[in-house]
Amino acid sequence: MRENLRVMAYDYLDLWSLWGTFGWTMTLALTMLIGVLAGRRRWVQRVPELMPQLRRLTWWSLAVGIACGAAFTVIFELNRAPGPSLIKTLGGLCYALSRLALMVFYVAVIVGLAQSAAGRRWLAPFEAAGRMPLTNYLMQSVICITLLRGWGFGLWMQVGPAAGLALSLAIFFAVQVPWSLWWLKRYERGPVEALWARLTYGPGAERA
Repeated sequence: MRENLRVMAYDYLDLWSLWGTFGWTMTLALTMLIGVLAGRRRWVQRVPELMPQLRRLTWWSLAVGIACGAAFTVIFELNRAPGPSLIKTLGGLCYALSRLALMVFYVAVIVGLAQSAAGRRWLAPFEAAGRMPLTNYLMQSVICITLLRGWGFGLWMQVGPAAGLALSLAIFFAVQVPWSLWWLKRYERGPVEALWARLTYGPGAERA
């Protein structure tokens, strides 16, 4: 609790950290608005029609993501001195743009793969995890907090990037995908999705 309060005070009371928190919130809002736009324009239903543009978007988003990621890395490697600066603000912007562009790239690649029968077979196990996203998101939080926090296994700052990547892949592929497949063979929705529907629309909605 003390550590969480310290982090919250730093994020919301320090001027420069508050600016970073604002930027992070705007990044989340932008990705959510992209989802709203996709729904309103019916992009999912129009994927075959949009494939030529999607192919171009795939490579453009990859190029922008790599370029912004490289710029972010160089800027912060060359400016390690503590404290805020304009160049670090530019580096933070590059970081946000890199995340957004690479997210678009990943989505575009998955959508492209799903257009072929072989791709759909390969992606089928992941479909189950995608049908219960809120459940799996919360499950990841519970698993990772248990693994990383001191009252659990205390692995925070004890593993490097490679081990962290391996751990994240193991959580998803060895735990969440099999569990999602098992659950959806028995129920129409994930447990948290069913609870959310019930709270939103009333009794019986979880089975709709």
